[in-house]
Amino acid sequence: MPNITLPTEVERAAVDTSAFTWSDSDPGSLTKAHGALLKLICDQLDAGEYVQVVSPGRGTGKTPKFIVQNCTNGADLKVILRDAFNDTSSQPNNHRANVKTVLGSIDNVYLQEMHGVVNWAGVGNTEITIKNNVTDAVIDTKDDGTTLTTPFVNMSDEDIATEVAKNLYDFHTKNDVLNKDDAKLEDGSSDSIPSDVIVFCPSPAFSGSYTGASGDEETRIDAVLRKDMSMQLHRFFNKIPVGGVLIYDKIHLNAVNLAVSDALSKIDTSKWDSVIYNNTESDNTGAYQSMAIKKLA
Repeated sequence: MPNITLPTEVERAAVDTSAFTWSDSDPGSLTKAHGALLKLICDQLDAGEYVQVVSPGRGTGKTPKFIVQNCTNGADLKVILRDAFNDTSSQPNNHRANVKTVLGSIDNVYLQEMHGVVNWAGVGNTEITIKNNVTDAVIDTKDDGTTLTTPFVNMSDEDIATEVAKNLYDFHTKNDVLNKDDAKLEDGSSDSIPSDVIVFCPSPAFSGSYTGASGDEETRIDAVLRKDMSMQLHRFFNKIPVGGVLIYDKIHLNAVNLAVSDALSKIDTSKWDSVIYNNTESDNTGAYQSMAIKKLA
């Protein structure tokens, strides 16, 4: 079981990033500054412990590769990259084959295919469907004009617990989790994978405008996405053990920041601690881009 000490921002900034094993040619949005935070946290993990990188629409393999190559015990950790690995040109860098190319000879990174994708029925239509991205079977259907727009902060603890417990919100299959050589993670089912550290990188599609919506419809979609991200933080928090850590990226984006704030306001403050990192300005006058949240109880 981990017992991670959250580093300070001063410690994060003091990391010698010039010493990193690093390739600028690798596709992906990970920067050395963000890598410094990953290193300080993952350095505290023992061999055999788990890091899960959840990167919807963005999983290129760069972050798992960095962890393996730059962190103490990195080659002996079990790193799981979770994404809907595309077979189309819309996201060319997160095809399963391309991710395996980035990983090269690394064999302790496993790919976890996401189970469901959220689709709006079209601009001008309020119906939202959640589908299995392999079989196209509908997992759930909701109307974003009704219950989904209830603000997360107005939900009861009981309602939150009920929604968090629903498997459909995890969007993953229960199939084998495989490494680049298609070798199965030894415990088999993705439901049984522990997560000592979870790194969450929000999708760039986290906005109503990205879907082509506008006006009231865009407002509804933004409300749904904000609520779902708040719910996701609770799911992640439930999965990590006491002493484990969530790392959230892109908290300088207002939508992400608000969703994270909503989520944390619903968790007893005695059960978590957090530190913010990676200011956008060298003199720290800008916005902080990352947050680490430690589970205390």
